[in-house]
Amino acid sequence: MRRVVALAADGAREAVEALLDSLPGVSAQVVASLDAVSWLETDVLWLHGTRTVAPAIPGWLQAGGRLLATLDSAMIAVDLGLETVAPDDVRDAVWVSEPGAEPCVGLAGFGPHPLFTGL
Repeated sequence: MRRVVALAADGAREAVEALLDSLPGVSAQVVASLDAVSWLETDVLWLHGTRTVAPAIPGWLQAGGRLLATLDSAMIAVDLGLETVAPDDVRDAVWVSEPGAEPCVGLAGFGPHPLFTGL
């Protein structure tokens, strides 16, 4: 079972929880801060819409931890020194679910990238 911890920006927490709860083979926890992460018991850290960095992340990654960074969190690759150039895909629109529709969040990775290695 893959142990996933997620930190989501305000307003996205319920959608992140719903997505993680729907995944088979995943034990998930959504935390309010990275201080709550038990690094030795975490396989994947998902940062969604937040640029929060914890001093433990680089060592945890080197020990085999996996990081998924979505929305504004993708900037963490530069913050951690994994990349020298920030992502530059800018969109004018923000995704909003249809009124009355179940909230949903999708994930996609394109091409080889260190953030997706081992996921």
